[in-house]
Amino acid sequence: MFAHAIPSSRLAAVVLLALVATLPGCGGGDSTDSATDSSGGGGGGGNPPTTITAAPQITQQPQSTSVQRLTAATFSVAVASSSQPQYQWRKNGTAIPNATQSTYTTDAAGFHDDGATFDVVVANSAGTVTSQSATLTVQNKYAAYLLAGKDSEPGTADGVGTAARFNTPLGLAVDDSGNAYISDSANFTIRKLKISSGAVSTFAGQPGSPAVADGPKSTARIGGFRTFIAPNSPVLAGNPPTKIVTGTVPAGITGISVTADGGIVFSDGNTIRRAAPDGSITTLLGIANEPGIVDGGPGTARFNLPREVVIIPGTADGFVFDSLPGGNFYGLGIRKLSVSTTVNTASYFSGDYNQYGFIVGSPTASRYDSFSIMVPDAHGGVDLVLLGSFGSIVRVDPQGTSRLITTVDKTTDGQLCRWIFMGARDADGSLYVIDACKRLLKVLPTGEFTNILDLSDSLPNQTNFDVPAMRLTALIPGTKSILLTLDHAVYVIYFP
Repeated sequence: MFAHAIPSSRLAAVVLLALVATLPGCGGGDSTDSATDSSGGGGGGGNPPTTITAAPQITQQPQSTSVQRLTAATFSVAVASSSQPQYQWRKNGTAIPNATQSTYTTDAAGFHDDGATFDVVVANSAGTVTSQSATLTVQNKYAAYLLAGKDSEPGTADGVGTAARFNTPLGLAVDDSGNAYISDSANFTIRKLKISSGAVSTFAGQPGSPAVADGPKSTARIGGFRTFIAPNSPVLAGNPPTKIVTGTVPAGITGISVTADGGIVFSDGNTIRRAAPDGSITTLLGIANEPGIVDGGPGTARFNLPREVVIIPGTADGFVFDSLPGGNFYGLGIRKLSVSTTVNTASYFSGDYNQYGFIVGSPTASRYDSFSIMVPDAHGGVDLVLLGSFGSIVRVDPQGTSRLITTVDKTTDGQLCRWIFMGARDADGSLYVIDACKRLLKVLPTGEFTNILDLSDSLPNQTNFDVPAMRLTALIPGTKSILLTLDHAVYVIYFP
């Protein structure tokens, strides 16, 4: 086959040189990864290289270990010195990028790392061997973890995890596909958060460009001005509302909720609006800068200070708080919404827009104080987490009649936990709330409650934690985890 024959002695020398050159560590590579033993010295006067003929032999297996939450774990393996190995560590059977040394140190361990298995594939030119698996146990894994944004750094950047920025996120809603939608109020946008990865993108609105403008995503705007009717005298006097106050600062979004068809319904200024899955926005009810409390459909309905829009899961029906402020107080009334793609209406449901207080009873006799949060149920009713009423939780039935469920304002040792924040409901109808003592409480439908998690060591310390510094929570479907907006960040809480 060759045009010129090569002497057999020369051919053997060429083959040997080619083989040595292909082995790791030869021809100028790292000698520790060599497949030969060249300990005889250099200069041609030592022993010839010895080719590795056996696969690596593990002499010390990786050991299972236990670490505290947010602490790194280290795994190591030892092999016979003559095998000249290469390493590839794996987590749960998947190769870990750049984990190619005999020792591997994890990132700070969290909830999802508990129970993970780690092994290492050791290879040389003669073969491979896989170590035994070692298991990582994470102590105190149930806690709050920062998912996206940074507490003290407001901004508007899209990105993953701590590279993203929010500016006073208020409303929060979760869909069934693992996405969260956040009303980034001071940016006048709705942000989309992929819960599994922490990736944040802008879903609707334009940062720093407030307005009530419908249209496609590229031109639609969010950020109606807070224009409202207020009484001439304090609300408690019962005087009729006659004074119109025109806001000078855009209100930003407060309430936000996911509808059954994948839309996002939110309150904005004096309106109720909907963002479609493509980011386009349509005003459903109310007219910007025309305050009032008037029931009806498009063109007729008016809203004064709407906030906390919630939709009953799996439906196009929901509720919104509306109020008439006077002095330092807000009377709160609950209005019922229908926000389907064909029918949009608002009607009275419970409470008194013009009377501040805390009274349970018939729809018109009920009084709800300020800083209330609503959690709808599947039967047409709603639970109210009343921050101003010393940790009270009130249930309002589908007819609008209210009753007190429980009060969770103190710990077992008598410590006052006046404020309670937000709520999320599970499939069994239980309600989860967080109080000012940083307790995660589970409230059963009967009103009994238990402290299921102490969050004091995993949520940031804030001097104003005893007032509504936190915003809203949402239970992640199919999991024992809750999202929480706090300051300029989003946390995920894992609980037992």
